[in-house]
Amino acid sequence: MRKKLLSVGMCIILAVSISGCSLSGNLYEDGKKSFENGSYEEAAAYFSSAIKENPERADYYIDYGMSLIKLGQYEEAISEFDKAYVNKDIIIVKRNNKRIFRGKGITYYYMLKYDKALEEFNKALEIRELSSLDVDILYYIGSSLMTIGSYDEAIKTYSRLITLDEESAVAYNSRALCYRNKGDFDKSLADYDKAIQIDPANYSHYFG
Repeated sequence: MRKKLLSVGMCIILAVSISGCSLSGNLYEDGKKSFENGSYEEAAAYFSSAIKENPERADYYIDYGMSLIKLGQYEEAISEFDKAYVNKDIIIVKRNNKRIFRGKGITYYYMLKYDKALEEFNKALEIRELSSLDVDILYYIGSSLMTIGSYDEAIKTYSRLITLDEESAVAYNSRALCYRNKGDFDKSLADYDKAIQIDPANYSHYFG
């Protein structure tokens, strides 16, 4: 009888656990849909609820943090990213950590704390996993470097982006601005011309 009760109890615990995971997963998916639709307050509410149902999922904290960035709640976003960080050499953890460093970098970027942003972006780039994020991260790095006046380093970053995508008008335009700010007008004009050649409909390339 005792064994039977114990077995029933374990089944109930398992069922509750599965139900909780299912609910948190549904809330998380609803949050992602809301985020994609630009409903950031709604997304944040879904992600927060998902965390309450299952506080063990790093991706829930990461996407909650990203939605908080959109709402301008930067300190809160940093806090959520920090909760998700785990110092382990496991592929899934490294993927999450890359997203965490990128998220913190974006947060500091919008807080105008460019040195801290660069520190986080560079940590993200050191992680080989999720290489699909590298181009986006490099654009943030280039913009941060240009904003603080580190034009030579920004030029190197935009040159790297051009190597990755020779048809990136944005990279050519940004590098042109760096050259112009350095007083290297010939190289600046050459890059503006290239940007116009790639994307002639974008008038920002014409006026720099």
